[in-house]
Amino acid sequence: MSNNPLSSTIEHVEELELEVRRSVAELNKIPYSKVRHNLAIAGGNYEKGLLAIKSILRELVERGRAVVALPASRSRNLTLHEVLRKHWSITVKRCYSTAESFRASFDLESQGGIPWELYYLLIDIFDQFGFSEPFVFREADQFMNETSKETIVEVLDPLVKPLQEPIPSTVESKSASKTTVPDVIPANTISYIAGEARNPLLWPVLVHEGFHVLDKRLGLFDQMEKSLVHPHRLPNLDKAKGADINRRWSREIFQDIAAAHYFGPLYSFSLLKYFERLPYLQTIEHPEMSVRLYSVNKYLEEQHGATISNSDILTRALGFCRPILREEISKYVTAGELTDDTTRELDMFYQGVTSWIRSQEIILFEARLNQYLVESDRAREMVLTTTIDKVPYVDPAFKFEEVVDMVCNFGVYPAFHPTLLLNIVLSVSDQYTPQGFQERYVDCMKKWCVKEAWNQAISSPRKS
Repeated sequence: MSNNPLSSTIEHVEELELEVRRSVAELNKIPYSKVRHNLAIAGGNYEKGLLAIKSILRELVERGRAVVALPASRSRNLTLHEVLRKHWSITVKRCYSTAESFRASFDLESQGGIPWELYYLLIDIFDQFGFSEPFVFREADQFMNETSKETIVEVLDPLVKPLQEPIPSTVESKSASKTTVPDVIPANTISYIAGEARNPLLWPVLVHEGFHVLDKRLGLFDQMEKSLVHPHRLPNLDKAKGADINRRWSREIFQDIAAAHYFGPLYSFSLLKYFERLPYLQTIEHPEMSVRLYSVNKYLEEQHGATISNSDILTRALGFCRPILREEISKYVTAGELTDDTTRELDMFYQGVTSWIRSQEIILFEARLNQYLVESDRAREMVLTTTIDKVPYVDPAFKFEEVVDMVCNFGVYPAFHPTLLLNIVLSVSDQYTPQGFQERYVDCMKKWCVKEAWNQAISSPRKS
């Protein structure tokens, strides 16, 4: 056996580090620079984590040798292998499993099944809030969000701790540990359900997780809460649960309301489908399904009757969603799950959140639709007044059925913003299987990404 019992383990961690480095090098196959940038930062953070694990293992060997070298009067005559097994076997096992976890996590991020184009669904929101921290999507068994502090720093903390304790059989620690938890670049991970990666019906749920990230890093919920003016306040949904749990539930409902305003009517339908497909239970973080659906249905009722000149997209999307959500809400009312007191609390809170979200300098769904119509008119005018290489890449203003026909029947892919596109095509999900058409939706998003790149290029001042 080697005079270093952990040499094979250290070599294996080095192999994992090399594999991460190779995966980072292969990111150039991804056609989008922002996605490559985000994934490269995630890979670099995992490399730092693997380097720290190597350092921990090497320092454990040094400490083990210090124990072996102690006088017989202070320590039983043990071999280095026996010392490591006796005092740090759990730490060594955790180092090994953590290293494997880091490598596997980056695989799930850099080689996952979600379309790269969906990154831009959240990049657009983050840019509007001035939030520049990178994020990556990761395959998992549930929708959730984590920071690099949670996924790397807090995982390494317990592994470094044994190095800060006295060496066994001594009263004082050896010199201060050379190993510390690395400074990783602040980044965020949004997990999605692996089996649903290609199911467009659940893509809008990613927007909810995006608002969770913004809340966690920018304190959106706290900002909103401070903006509430009497009689608006956080809802008291269950007096028996106490203020802390009711506040956590309010935060979750806040994310839903914000996501509905940003994404549009089909967020409500997506949330309902998510609840139908997966087991949903009330927890200290998540309130009853009924109050979440009631809150997003408020958005549909608020928009009912709203019209946008020269477009039937909002009207048709609402016409699809409202009856489905209204029927679902009526079941909860009949069953006594939604009492008058509960709906009054939720109505009050919805008004406060809506007032706050509309005060932010971000483009919500109705504004996005209006922007599309204005840009379409302007593009037609520019064809007649400017040179061809300066004309924005904008399709004419299509009606709802025109988009459905193009995408679902004729295989023509308009360059629609993802929120506009999905509010149209998911509204006909009862006629067209979303999973069967997801590649067509992705092709539309690819075209939209090209459009955005072209429009940015022609709007940027040219260097002489």
